[in-house]
Amino acid sequence: MATQIMLLPVFTVEHEIGSNEDWLDGFRFMYETTPIDLRNIDFAMMVRRHVEEKEVTLYATTANGMLKILGDDFNYLMMDIPVGQVQEMVFGVNVYDIIAFAEGHVRRIAEGTVNVVEGVTRI
Repeated sequence: MATQIMLLPVFTVEHEIGSNEDWLDGFRFMYETTPIDLRNIDFAMMVRRHVEEKEVTLYATTANGMLKILGDDFNYLMMDIPVGQVQEMVFGVNVYDIIAFAEGHVRRIAEGTVNVVEGVTRI
């Protein structure tokens, strides 16, 4: 089935999350005024302390459920990272990117930073 992978834009986002919370963020994809249907596109995200770092502190995908396609038009990509996974991340500023896979194509669609701050309330 044909997808709209080639319409996906590239964007940069900075996040800040506490070590005592789920990481919940979402991105809405549109081409001009038309929703971009994300069905049949797989997504993956890796978080590392630095780009050169070998250790991956978070690996989220549509397959493992930490990235989800939502919305009436299937044009929202939701990050649904549980607090247990957040607690495995390194405090401070980390880097990430998100790639999309479909129809034999691999596209980098997002990059950014996530600043993990230590939460006061322990759970």
